[in-house]
Amino acid sequence: MNNVLVGMSGGVDSSVAAMFLQKQGFKVHGVTFLLWNYDNSVCSETAVRDAQSVCKKLSIDHISKDYSDEFKDEIVNNFITEYLNARTPNPCVLCNRKIKFAKLFEIADDMGIEFVSTGHYVNIENIEGKWVIHEGSDPNKDQSYFLYVLKEEWLPRILFPLGKLTKPHVRKEAAANGLDRVKEKKDSLDICFLSGSYKDFIKDIVGEKSGDVVILPENEVIGKHSGIYNYTIGQSRGLNIAYGEKLFVSAIDSKTNTVYVQTDGRLLSDSFKVKDMNLFSILENRGDEFFVKIRHYSPKHPCRVELDKEKREAKVFLHEPVRAITPGQSAVFYDERGIVCMGGIINL
Repeated sequence: MNNVLVGMSGGVDSSVAAMFLQKQGFKVHGVTFLLWNYDNSVCSETAVRDAQSVCKKLSIDHISKDYSDEFKDEIVNNFITEYLNARTPNPCVLCNRKIKFAKLFEIADDMGIEFVSTGHYVNIENIEGKWVIHEGSDPNKDQSYFLYVLKEEWLPRILFPLGKLTKPHVRKEAAANGLDRVKEKKDSLDICFLSGSYKDFIKDIVGEKSGDVVILPENEVIGKHSGIYNYTIGQSRGLNIAYGEKLFVSAIDSKTNTVYVQTDGRLLSDSFKVKDMNLFSILENRGDEFFVKIRHYSPKHPCRVELDKEKREAKVFLHEPVRAITPGQSAVFYDERGIVCMGGIINL
């Protein structure tokens, strides 16, 4: 019997994933990470209790692991630093590489378990003799954008039982199989270590850091801000500046602590740069045309890519201009089949 270690958040998705794998004949072992503790967080003691309840119902082993110190050092501190450097980070992407999957494999190897699994809505397939990440079948739940950071060597050992399902189907399976504790549990749509706004979270740690708000193209100071971490490219709400027209954040300069705004909300760009790229071998022998997502819920945009594999950097040329390309966010590149070919961090 094959063994699989399932990362269980205490939610319906990972619970149903564990159940499906058990029904497929796997010996399932559940593990929940304690990463950050506020009530109802998906990485808190509440999550541990919910996961334990599901494992008891399914008669599978469960352990919990406390990685809160590493999570704070690797993920939370990076989140704060990125905002202070005028970049808008995606901590879930970094966590998947540095904590979630890295620790799953570490534990699995220590326990002699071959496979690991989570409740992500994404597929792993073997195409052309290569293991690849493929979009989830449900476009409303596809999470491939967050998983471009996975190491290619991990892919043959990862199982994603929900990749071809929809969320309503998963909830029905939970109800039909008596997983009452999680069947109607709300999705975790926010950053797991935030109980309120990220702005208040950063402010409580670093305090207010006021600076100028400058309007372009006039290059005139029209007000003050209380910290550049309160702003992201394209933002129009919360500027708190009396002006005759609606204003949009167009640039943020961390060196001068300046927020730049303009009245033209289109903020269109047809090119950008990407750094810290993760490249998959499916790239071999293909051209320079891809489809790129610049945020999770954005559509895929056709583009041409000039890739420097040695530096793990790229210049991206969009076929049509796109609004509010944001430094710090991930750019993920797909082929025409929906296979993830590479991804990295936007660096304008």
